[in-house]
Amino acid sequence: MQFFKVKSVEETFALIDEKIGKTTDTEIRPLDEALHYILAENVTAGENVPGFDRSTVDGYAVIARDTYGSSESMPAS
Repeated sequence: MQFFKVKSVEETFALIDEKIGKTTDTEIRPLDEALHYILAENVTAGENVPGFDRSTVDGYAVIARDTYGSSESMPAS
């Protein structure tokens, strides 16, 4: 069996830069025309919306077979 060679974060970023390159050109586009474009800078919200935890409906995606035999009193690990 052959194992993958683990790359460091720095090696990974260098590989991405080599394969894709960095884009320095930017343009301003209306939101409704921005599909398939990439943001040039990070955008953060000024406050949490909603301002309370919604985990009862937001939840997590799992593979069904990984939850076999689980229940509320005995959750999957």
